[in-house]
Amino acid sequence: MLSLWNGFDDLLRVDDLFRATRERAAAPERPAFAPAADIREDELAYLVSVELPGLDVADVSLEVDGNVLTLSGERRAEKAEGGGSYHRVERRYGAFSRRFVLPDTVDTQQIDATMKQGVLTVRLPKAAQSQVRKIQVRAGGTEPNAAGGSS
Repeated sequence: MLSLWNGFDDLLRVDDLFRATRERAAAPERPAFAPAADIREDELAYLVSVELPGLDVADVSLEVDGNVLTLSGERRAEKAEGGGSYHRVERRYGAFSRRFVLPDTVDTQQIDATMKQGVLTVRLPKAAQSQVRKIQVRAGGTEPNAAGGSS
């Protein structure tokens, strides 16, 4: 059977091809998985919370070297079950590494970490000498002398 050729349809397909090429060229290369982190502080410690959805404890490594805390691991891509194929993949996969420079006030010997519901929480306790100490102010006109007593 004969059909009429419509050159306009071919132009639309070519335009779509060029548009996709332009968009890929204009968009920077998307990085591999890089987990988001929140850092907060209280009187006793710094707390680092890192989102690691889909990872198990065995997929995560945490190390301290001097004053640098390094979190690394890998989130592996899932394979399509039952022989199917993906039409679109937006989640990021791959090896990751995050480094955090720790303040000198962290007691690196007491760092601990827990993972619950895809969130890693690293507790970085402050050294005892760096914690706030309340000093009581005394009333009355006595001043301590060099020996620690009153004159």
